[in-house]
Amino acid sequence: MPESSDHEFTIFSAARQLPPGERASFFDKVCAGDDAMRQRVEELLQAGEKAAAAFMETPAADLSKSSSASRPAVVRAENPGDWIGRYKLLEQIGEGGCGIVYLAQQEEPVRRRVALKVIKLGMDTKSVIARFEAERQALALMDHPNIAKVLDAGATSAGRLYFVMELVPGVKITDCCDQNNLSTRDRLELFMQVCHAIQHAHQKGIIHRDIKPSNILVTMNDGVPFPKVIDFGIAKATHGKLTDQTFFTAFEQFIGTPAYMSPEQAEAGGLDVDTRTDIYSLGVLLYELLTGQTPFNSKELLQIGLDEIRRTIREREPATPSTCLSTMQGDALATIAKHRKAEALKLIHLVRGDLDWIVMKALEKDRARRYETANDLAADIRRHLSNEAVVARPPSTAYRFQKLVRRNKLVFAATGAIAAALAMGVALSVWSSIKEHQARLEAEKERRQAQTNEQKAQVEAAKSRQVAQFLEDMLDGVGPSVAMGSDTTLLKRILDNTAKRIGSDLAQQPEVEAELRYTLGEVYWELGDLENAQAMHERALSLRIKELGGKNPLVAQSMRRLGHVLWRQGFLDKAEKMARAGVALQRELYGNKNLEVARSLEDLAAILNTKNLSTTVEATLREAVTTKEALLGDNNLEMADSLDNLAAWLFSRRYKRPEAAALSRKAIAIRRKLLGPDNPLVTIASLKLESNELDIQGKSNEQEATLYKLVAEQRKILGNEHPSLAQSLNLLASVLKNEGKLAESEPIQREALSMQRKLLGEENPEVAKSEASLGELLIAGNRLSEAELMYRSALTIRRKVFGPNSTLAGESLVNLGQLLEKENKLEDARNLYLEGASGVSDFALTAQDCLGMLYVRSKDGLNDPTEGAKWLRKSAEHGNSRAKIDLAILYFDGTGVPKDEVEALNWFHKAAQQGNSQAMKTLADCYCAAGRSQEAIATLRQVSGSRPKDMDLSLTLATWQAWFKNDVDYESTRQHVVQQAAGTDDAPTAQGAAKAYCLLHSTNAVMLTKALDLARRGVELRKGTPFLPWYQLCLGMAEYRSGQYANAEQTLAEAEQSAGKYPDLPGTARLFRAMSLFRQGQSEKARAVFSEAEAQMPPFPLEESKPIIEGKTASHNVMICWLAYKEAKSLLNRTDR
Repeated sequence: MPESSDHEFTIFSAARQLPPGERASFFDKVCAGDDAMRQRVEELLQAGEKAAAAFMETPAADLSKSSSASRPAVVRAENPGDWIGRYKLLEQIGEGGCGIVYLAQQEEPVRRRVALKVIKLGMDTKSVIARFEAERQALALMDHPNIAKVLDAGATSAGRLYFVMELVPGVKITDCCDQNNLSTRDRLELFMQVCHAIQHAHQKGIIHRDIKPSNILVTMNDGVPFPKVIDFGIAKATHGKLTDQTFFTAFEQFIGTPAYMSPEQAEAGGLDVDTRTDIYSLGVLLYELLTGQTPFNSKELLQIGLDEIRRTIREREPATPSTCLSTMQGDALATIAKHRKAEALKLIHLVRGDLDWIVMKALEKDRARRYETANDLAADIRRHLSNEAVVARPPSTAYRFQKLVRRNKLVFAATGAIAAALAMGVALSVWSSIKEHQARLEAEKERRQAQTNEQKAQVEAAKSRQVAQFLEDMLDGVGPSVAMGSDTTLLKRILDNTAKRIGSDLAQQPEVEAELRYTLGEVYWELGDLENAQAMHERALSLRIKELGGKNPLVAQSMRRLGHVLWRQGFLDKAEKMARAGVALQRELYGNKNLEVARSLEDLAAILNTKNLSTTVEATLREAVTTKEALLGDNNLEMADSLDNLAAWLFSRRYKRPEAAALSRKAIAIRRKLLGPDNPLVTIASLKLESNELDIQGKSNEQEATLYKLVAEQRKILGNEHPSLAQSLNLLASVLKNEGKLAESEPIQREALSMQRKLLGEENPEVAKSEASLGELLIAGNRLSEAELMYRSALTIRRKVFGPNSTLAGESLVNLGQLLEKENKLEDARNLYLEGASGVSDFALTAQDCLGMLYVRSKDGLNDPTEGAKWLRKSAEHGNSRAKIDLAILYFDGTGVPKDEVEALNWFHKAAQQGNSQAMKTLADCYCAAGRSQEAIATLRQVSGSRPKDMDLSLTLATWQAWFKNDVDYESTRQHVVQQAAGTDDAPTAQGAAKAYCLLHSTNAVMLTKALDLARRGVELRKGTPFLPWYQLCLGMAEYRSGQYANAEQTLAEAEQSAGKYPDLPGTARLFRAMSLFRQGQSEKARAVFSEAEAQMPPFPLEESKPIIEGKTASHNVMICWLAYKEAKSLLNRTDR
């Protein structure tokens, strides 16, 4: 048989595995251009000859075109009953790409049954002989109970090589497991034996290169399965040669079986392989034992062709085993679970986690990231089965505690309580997931550099045994009767009992006591028991400082975690001090580029953010992210958490939201890759990002729907009481409030508040924040007395938590005082301000400013502008920028102080120099209200120039220029803003630019088209939101200016109808609609609409040089309405159109 028959045989074998209806298309692909070969293969199929194993179950032979040598003379094949040497052939039991395996009877020197493998008739080419001899030599080198032994070798009378192996009367490993319904644990025990066999081969210098179920046969001995690795037919020597014969691999020939082939083995030639290629194949086998499927479907691989097979194996990331199980269709999962003696959902839960990580580590595309040896893979599985931390992923504190619980599950008693405890541990460990074990090893290295690695390991192991044994002793008295609850009551009781005895039972072992207190502190944290968490961490820190000295990694670790607990409790000054001390110590111990330093920086950033020290938050978070990127790379879950932390802060800064969204998307991509697309963490993160992006776009209706989905998903994963769920509920309530859905918002806001009070304590900063939000909601519903209770409580909490003189307490003071003024409780408001007005703290300065303005604004007996000016000056002189602005206004107007414009300008500039962005805008307003238009416009132009992205300022500037007939400057401004906004996806920017251009008539067709496009873009971006009427008004104005009067009339009518709570909008819409009707010849209807608008619009100013309402400069919306009124009145008085 010529060597080209290898290729035909491969095609023939593959075709036999396909249904008859699919063979034609298969031949079209693989036999393209070779009709003769196709005819020969089809004739073989029609004759029904017995074929070799399928392409996906046996190695492909030579897949390139070989020379068509003439066929040798036919030699009769052996049949049952024939003799080969001293072996009588009984029956054929197997057939591969180059050999046939017979069951044979040996008569001498011992009588036994054996397996005899002989080169297939006509397959004795040079390459096949080399491969055959390689297998014989490989087997002969090895002596392991799980590898089939070679007993003899020789050649037939026709000269064809054979060798004799021990008979393995078994079935392939996957069939054995399924036929006997072996549990997942039993499958893992069986798999570890296979690993040990492969390790033996590797130690002998042999790489198998074709590990798959059919090459691992399992026999049952007294009901115990025992695996044997067979078929080293394509084995490779890692050093030396298996045979003196040259074994060439043709260009682009596959060596191995595609479904089980490593990426490096799939490369053209597959020459650059080492023992880690077998690690990959073992990973595929483990994947199949767990899920019943290979990572890449064998049948699909068969259909896609050689190049696509290679690309798939090299580049495509397989789903994790748990994801594979969770996405199975129909009854497939139930069948798989039945074969593993498990319920479907429990099987997914069992595989998710350790086994996912172990399998995916073995399947790494980069072999340097796989297990180094087969024994390492087996050892990690053994760790999993022993409920120890596996090395396939970084062990977090919560993760190690889960393992501790499972190792002592008899002590923990009831399964329900264990599951609840573990679920809580997982759910609450996002922020606190850190490599504690690694840090301990680093600490030991620093502290005991003189010791060997083995000694350090022994010390750590002894400590772990002490901790575990102590916990077991502590928990031994907990019986099943106390474990019937479905919450964490049992675990809490266990922890409390343990904490009581630590001091006495471990008095002579302070390091062990510190370790255990630290662990208990972490678990108390995860359960939300912050008081006990603080006590445990404080004692652990004290012990570590005493025993280890002040400059030790474990001391820094305790500082970091204690600071985090103090932050959550609201002890912010203590928390910041502790966190900074921890960061400084870690920098001293590790240097700046260290993972522990980065983690501590993130904790510090959280504290600074809560303290409202925003200037340092971003820099701190960015340093943490940069460090982690350098040390962890992109494909790491902790990296994803850090990206989310930075993104969350950036989302709170309007002009940094695009970067925030990009960071969130990157974090989601990492989780999707590592956890699978259906993982709940991926779902939750995706919904949070979607909510943020919809918030940016102002699409509150869609954001509302997304937040409802997010809340539902969090309830499924986290339960009905969790801090993260409370945050989402707060956000949902806020969105509903802004949409005017007060009745729907209130119960959600109250649920969030109740949850936070229970989980975080009555005096937590988050509680104060939620109380303030509920107060705003109640004010919107005009329930002022109820709102007052919320505001008072929030103020009390903030003064206690942040300090009586803090900035945040000052914010609450302002909120409550303004509410009291709104309730006309002026004496109460004054007393509140007076109570906090002593001293020079931020809180006191805010109270002084509020008190001063109360005296200035009051209409009754409290009205005393002179007294008010005194309080404002006191606050301003000590640095309160708001008081400086208020005092400047008094000097500008001559209220309570002599009119002094120089002094006013002095205070305005002082406020601006302090960073108050409203200072110069307020000065411009003062000029405008005084009728000093040129100074007003000049000042506003200066402010707008310093904030070029603030479209609201640009629109105000354009409006003032149009109102004061500053035509040249207006033309320049409106063209500039339209050009600046070109291509924007920010709805307010698009609307502001279009509206600024359309305030007055224009003959510039190009610019009008651009303005119209921006107006349309704004409407498109704001569809389905409460703000849509404003964008429809803008579009109607643009359509009118563009001469599209009918369209303008319709658009403006829609804006009027949906204006709702916006009183300034209908008047402007009607005025432009009246002009649109007039332009269409409907003058009577136009005048009627104009009259309606005139009756509803804000009162026109008495002096056009002073565009004020109630003594203050009118907003740009009101001034736009007045501009439209003047234009419409002039137009409708004309006789022409």
